[in-house]
Amino acid sequence: MADSGRIFHFLHNKAKWVASLDPEQKRLLQLEIDTLDVSWLAYLKDDITSKEFLELKQFLDREKIQGKKVFPPPEDIYSWYVVISLILWIPSCSPNPAIIVPLHCNK
Repeated sequence: MADSGRIFHFLHNKAKWVASLDPEQKRLLQLEIDTLDVSWLAYLKDDITSKEFLELKQFLDREKIQGKKVFPPPEDIYSWYVVISLILWIPSCSPNPAIIVPLHCNK
């Protein structure tokens, strides 16, 4: 599926994807569901629902329950998303984009 088609399809099916998650997956992935734009979720959904990623999220939960400090704090975990989006936004919105990124451009 072409990049824009993948994003468009996921944009209209995010709620269906979230509904397909079991309660534990929804709990573990709430940060990703709430934070990541559909343009990124369309590409990362298989990775974030992988056994390894969910085990990592469970491990981090156990660490927090035990009172251990987890870094970065949850509100900063996806700060890369904001930075990358800002860096890549300008080239992706130029008349002749140098790169194609999974972002939307409102001209």
